[in-house]
Amino acid sequence: MVSPFSFLHDLLRMTMPNNHHLFLRSPPIIIIIIIFFFFFFWARCEDDPQYYTRCKQPFNCGNLTDISYPFWGGPNRPKQCGRLGFELTNCEDETQSPHIVIEKLEFHVSNINSQELFHTMTIARSDLLDSPCTDHLVNTTLDYNRFSYVQTVRNLTLYYGCLPQNKSVLNNFTCKIDGTAKDRNISYYVDDSLSRVDVPGRPTCSTKIIVPIFWEGFDVMPDNATEEVEKVLKQGFQVEYSADWDLCRSCMNSNGTCVSNATTDSFLCLCGNRPNNSTCLIVHDD
Repeated sequence: MVSPFSFLHDLLRMTMPNNHHLFLRSPPIIIIIIIFFFFFFWARCEDDPQYYTRCKQPFNCGNLTDISYPFWGGPNRPKQCGRLGFELTNCEDETQSPHIVIEKLEFHVSNINSQELFHTMTIARSDLLDSPCTDHLVNTTLDYNRFSYVQTVRNLTLYYGCLPQNKSVLNNFTCKIDGTAKDRNISYYVDDSLSRVDVPGRPTCSTKIIVPIFWEGFDVMPDNATEEVEKVLKQGFQVEYSADWDLCRSCMNSNGTCVSNATTDSFLCLCGNRPNNSTCLIVHDD
């Protein structure tokens, strides 16, 4: 296939056959036409159906295999193979687990379940994966156009930078947060099932964040709060992810592969290396 740059070069040669300064003296309309044809041809190359052949290859990373639309990432699945907001990263080798960024927060992805009616994934905040102590003190939020919480999720509230108390409280753990006083190294957790549990000195805590967890995370007050908090944060929580499932289902039923337009992020159906808007044309023998 002719590259867009050689195409532009040929046009320039046609414009200045005898004198290379002729291009500089050309009327502006000629220059505009040349630039228009260049970028038009370039855009056509970017949407070349041959580019979509890689989208038939699944995404494999660690324990996750055969992951397809709307996810993309790595050397085999460019962004045309998925949708905006579904890039999977951190898969340089097979021992790693993929990460995904949602609303500027990075999440560890431990499971992706794609079924006919249910499309869910289990994620955990990367900054809280190994320890409940984090300097990224922001609430967990989702892009609700693409993700939603499932019913098995409830909120865990983590209080940081709290003053020590005279009485012992089971739902506390130790964290030193940058920017807080040396004596403010006590943290507390409270989840939906333990909302009645008091956080001593709650008004004197420096800050708090809300993190979703599985519903069965805390059933009783644990003996070792630090270990239990680490456990539930590592387990993460479950979300449902959405894409153009009706269009994708029709596309797959016509032996197509679900992909997208790299420029507009709109749905496309890959049919024998040619993208269509919805489904592949099925020819029936008479």
